[in-house]
Order: sequence, then C-alpha cells, then structure tokens
Amino acid sequence: LLGLARVAKPLPFEPQSCDREFVLMANGYEHDIVVPSLFRLMIEQAPAVRLRTLISKPVFDPPDFPRVDIELTPRVPLEGSGLVARPWLQDRFVVFYDASVRDAPRDLAEYMAGQHANVQFDQGGGAGRVDNTLSMLSQNRRVVYTAPSFDALGAVLPGTPLLATCPSRLQQGVLSGLQSCELPLQVEPIKFLMVWHVRNRASAEHQWFRRLIRSVASSLPAGPDPVH
Repeated sequence: LLGLARVAKPLPFEPQSCDREFVLMANGYEHDIVVPSLFRLMIEQAPAVRLRTLISKPVFDPPDFPRVDIELTPRVPLEGSGLVARPWLQDRFVVFYDASVRDAPRDLAEYMAGQHANVQFDQGGGAGRVDNTLSMLSQNRRVVYTAPSFDALGAVLPGTPLLATCPSRLQQGVLSGLQSCELPLQVEPIKFLMVWHVRNRASAEHQWFRRLIRSVASSLPAGPDPVH
C-alpha cells in the first residue's frame, strides 16, 4: 500500500541526499560537449552521486536500458522499443582543414576535388547524410581516411591537405587546432536526441538528471562562425 501511495504521490526528490550512480551512453562528440559541465553540476547539487559513461553501440539495444539511464545520440529509436526520444541539441556541418597546408574550398567543385576524411562509428560502412546528399547530386567524395572517432580524426588531420566535414562545435574541442569554412552544400543540420526507457518517465531523480543535461545544452555557445 505504501508503494502504491508513492506512485500516486511520489516522495519529493532531494539531490543532496541522492546516493546512486547514473549511467550515460554517448559517442565522443556528445560526451565532450556535455559531460564536463554535467559532471560539475551533478557533484555541486548532489555530492554523493556517481556518473559512469559508456560508448554508444552501432544500433539501439533496448535491453541495455536497465543499466543505461540516458543515451545521447542522433539516431532515432524504433517505435515499440519502449524508448523515449527528445531533442536536446542541434548542430550544423562545416568543413575543417589545416590552413597551413591548404586553402578553404571556395565552391562545390573545389570541395569535390579535394581529398576527404570522415568518421565511421560502426563497421557497417553506411553512408552518412553528407554522402547521401552528394549522391542525390550524382557526386561522390574521394574519402582517403576513415577514422573510428573524432579524436582520431583530430590527430590525423593536422599537416595534411584533407577536408573533414563535421559538426561545427568540434572546433571548441578535438578539432580546435584546425580552421573551418562553410560547407558549399545544403545538408540538413544534425539533431541530437536524449533517449531513455519509458519506465523512467515519472522518476523524480531521472527527471532531475534530464534537466541537468538540458541545462548544459541551453548554456552552450553557438558553434563558431566559419571563414567564408
């Protein structure tokens, strides 16, 4: 009866007395954008909580979610999976390059004439939205380096003439040593989602965790303006 009463009228949540681990799943971009500020907020408001971060898998695996509180991802879960998805961040694509080695591509022709690098998180080798957009224009990039992460990409690009088309906020992180310019192509922005299991919808501590992530996202500066 006490349990049923708490469902009807949940106990107030006090972050200061919360003593549990939260598990966040993300790839490098989402992790680096959110986790540093998120962790500082968490320990400021709830000194006894712990945070564990995991690398996202190539596909959603609903059985993961008993141990994962939230996944930050651009992927949309399938209907009927029991997973809830809500937008929390958006970014645009820009072109990164080493300005000491090459100039920025001035138009689509120069962009297509360059050698390209990209990131492929899964081993399936599927085309991303940039290549899908180019395919509709009967264009194909010459990708000469494929990295497993943005960190790896940032380690390889300096000193090369490669062009890398990536989310703009990476210039505030792992691609900070590179210059960027506008992408000479209309590509839909990247919309990042916060995904959790429906059973956590009414959890007060889970709602608090989601509010912290949204707070960090709302405080992020816009991506830097590329060189024209």
